[in-house]
Amino acid sequence: MALFALHPACVEPAAWVADRKEPLMVLFFVLALGRETAHAALRPQPGAMALFVCALLAKSSSVCFPIVLFAWLLWIQRRPVREALLRSASYAPCDRGVRWS
Repeated sequence: MALFALHPACVEPAAWVADRKEPLMVLFFVLALGRETAHAALRPQPGAMALFVCALLAKSSSVCFPIVLFAWLLWIQRRPVREALLRSASYAPCDRGVRWS
């Protein structure tokens, strides 16, 4: 801290390091999207799932990945609605163990 008090021009790198979660989340998000759209199987690719989990761990706003993947498959890659829905539904969060009273 004393170094930043003596030389205030060095504050910017410290602020960037503290705010690196957005670029990290975007990196994992885009890599997961690229890996998922590269293959044609209906099951999720394990590498894409791992990258999606990394994006979730970086920032929780990446929870919208299934919606983005569905739109990407439907509009950009011109896949059928059923295929796009099945492939994107595997990334959606679920509450299988929760009991509602």
